[in-house]
Amino acid sequence: MNRTVLTTENIRDLIKNAFTNNDEEVKYIENNQEKTSSIMEFLNLNFYSFKCNIMKDEQDKRVEVKPNKSFALVEVLDEEATISPDIDFVEKSGTITFIIQESKIELLDYYVQKLRNIYLGKPEKIENNFGETLNTYLLFGILQYDNEPEDDQFGTSIKCSMGFKLTYLTNALTYSDYEMSICLDNEFLHVPISELSMQIIFANDSLPKYKRTDAAGIINKTSTFVLSFNFYDFLKPLSKKLTDKFMAFAAYKKNNEEIPIQDINEALIVKLKISDDEYLLNCVIDNMQKKVENGSYSNTAMTLKGRAEDVI
Repeated sequence: MNRTVLTTENIRDLIKNAFTNNDEEVKYIENNQEKTSSIMEFLNLNFYSFKCNIMKDEQDKRVEVKPNKSFALVEVLDEEATISPDIDFVEKSGTITFIIQESKIELLDYYVQKLRNIYLGKPEKIENNFGETLNTYLLFGILQYDNEPEDDQFGTSIKCSMGFKLTYLTNALTYSDYEMSICLDNEFLHVPISELSMQIIFANDSLPKYKRTDAAGIINKTSTFVLSFNFYDFLKPLSKKLTDKFMAFAAYKKNNEEIPIQDINEALIVKLKISDDEYLLNCVIDNMQKKVENGSYSNTAMTLKGRAEDVI
């Protein structure tokens, strides 16, 4: 297989695009006047992937020196790859070093945190040098201040840095390619799954072979599917309705009102989207568990199986 060639310049461009594509407007005061600007226009960040002496004289044509110019140097420091002839999985880590005016540092800190939240667990689809799709995860670290403010030709500047981690797997499905919802009260509600597993189980018989009666073969008679998943209980209708359903099987009263007999074979329709395909599953609850732990968050785990209908 062809392995991806992702250079430092490619990673610099990827990070630069992350900063540029999520820009927003901010207001600031200059000369006692309120002005509006985009974050990137205000920061005036210039990205590099090579080490250069930006404090040298203007004669160094690699860097155009302007009083409000800020700099970001992208460096790749380490790489780990899966040792396999057919799996193109790589994790790269590095740092971004900023030299920026003291007046901009608070906005940079905010923007870095915003980008971290945007890309946390969200894969970016990019193409490698062979035209293949890479599902890339980009994780930004926390902004660290390397030294105290110093006066230079750019004003009073601060040197700060943050780490980043980039992982990719060629032509692979990710969590974002799966989407699940459950129909409750005639409404499909999104399930924010933290883990999902699917299984087909076959019931079979063992039969002797015609010419080798000492050897057996397997013949499948029926099959059923099993859907197991868990998710955090967010303050949303899904958790409320599933908690009511869970407690209806356990309690005999709710708010001093009698709970009627429950349908233990109630159909639960699940909509499962995988990439561009959408499937409807007719299920019944096999088991359901709610877990509450001190110092952690409440979560629900469920196992659904194919519902019996029109049986022989």
